Amino acid sequence: MGKQRTRVMKRQAQRIYEKAPEEFSEDFQKNKEKLKEFELPLSKVNRNIMAGYLTNLIRERKEE
Repeated sequence: MGKQRTRVMKRQAQRIYEKAPEEFSEDFQKNKEKLKEFELPLSKVNRNIMAGYLTNLIRERKEE
């Protein structure tokens, strides 16, 4: 199988996180709901991938 998280998805997620870091947390379900509120043109699968990446990104930054 190929990569699930493409560079474009990662860049979009990082931009969204930079605009509103307080909106997102380490909880995948909450991040998924927040992405729905942003009304991005994402499919369900892409929204889940982006929410998962955001969750992982936040966890990594808290460990530093």
